[in-house]
Amino acid sequence: MSSAMKAAALTLLIVIIGFGLMSFLGDGPEGPGDNGSGVGSSNSSTTNPVTPVNRLPERQVLKSSISGLVRDEGGTPLPGTTVKMLRLDGGNGVASAVFVSEKKVAADGTFRFDDLAAGLFRFQAALSGYQSHKLDVSLIDGESPPEVVLILTSGMSISGTVYDPLGQPVPNAQIAAFKERVAREAPLQKRLQVLLEL
Repeated sequence: MSSAMKAAALTLLIVIIGFGLMSFLGDGPEGPGDNGSGVGSSNSSTTNPVTPVNRLPERQVLKSSISGLVRDEGGTPLPGTTVKMLRLDGGNGVASAVFVSEKKVAADGTFRFDDLAAGLFRFQAALSGYQSHKLDVSLIDGESPPEVVLILTSGMSISGTVYDPLGQPVPNAQIAAFKERVAREAPLQKRLQVLLEL
């Protein structure tokens, strides 16, 4: 017998032994009358009924309203103030503010937002000649919504966004405001002196 014949016979023997072991242990292909247990059966039409999935009843989402007041430091209502409401969502450890709605404050300084589901909201009030103010409020199912009071202080404010060299906003960037104007051409000693006097 040639070596090629011996190799073919050995390969065939290994395949037959492997197939026999798989059939015996239940891992082989299912044949006619085989119900998957590795043992033949005369009943090949065995079916398992499908069990319906029990679902919880849907919970009714409660809607609430939040009302509030915008006034100055002396308690005077500030009609015409713009109040923006944003929903704060914190996914993946990063909080994001999603715009929900915007209202103009009434003549008596009041505002109201309706049809709100539970969650965390940010209210931002802005009026020309006043520094803007923001307040975060939690709306919880089953509890009375809190009244939002936004107090604007008179004076001007400077706001803006700090960008990195690639044009992306820089979160939590530290900035400083100076009481004096310092010319760019001023000597380093003068610029440092202004910084130290802050």
